[in-house]
Amino acid sequence: MVRKAALAASLAAVAWAVFAGTSSALQASDRPVIRSNLAVAAFPAQALPQSEATAVNDLIGVQLADRAGITADSFEEVRRIGQTVTGPAYFIPGSHGACIAVVAEAVVCGDPGAPGIPSIALASFDARSNRLSGIGVAATTVNAIALETRAENVPLPLANGVFRINTSAPRESIRGFAIH
Repeated sequence: MVRKAALAASLAAVAWAVFAGTSSALQASDRPVIRSNLAVAAFPAQALPQSEATAVNDLIGVQLADRAGITADSFEEVRRIGQTVTGPAYFIPGSHGACIAVVAEAVVCGDPGAPGIPSIALASFDARSNRLSGIGVAATTVNAIALETRAENVPLPLANGVFRINTSAPRESIRGFAIH
């Protein structure tokens, strides 16, 4: 009888330890985190006003939010990374990724700073003026970034891990980014 009670107590203790450890791990992994190799981690955190958080959350959608680990806590840890033609741009950290958003305009999500993913950028093309404009975040290992076109590589200004895109190029000539 004593053995059964000891065995039951031991099993209960093990079950509790597994539950507590799993719960703790899940809670820790749900918190927004900015990778240490992204300079935007040092930018001041701010909470987005509820109306803006709702607008950005609607743009992100369920699938991208799940993929990047964006939760309600993410909107309390936002970094303002600059101004675009259409409004302020925000870096929104998730538990395993991040998004860049311009409220009520556009959003892009990914895992900047992860192995093999040195940057993330949000840009739009204006066909009337042949201008590509936007903003991006690069890992601290990135020394230079350029917009690749058929004709040339256009250097983009990079400061504190944020790069700005504002260049004229025919849409069909844009190839991507050259990252060094």
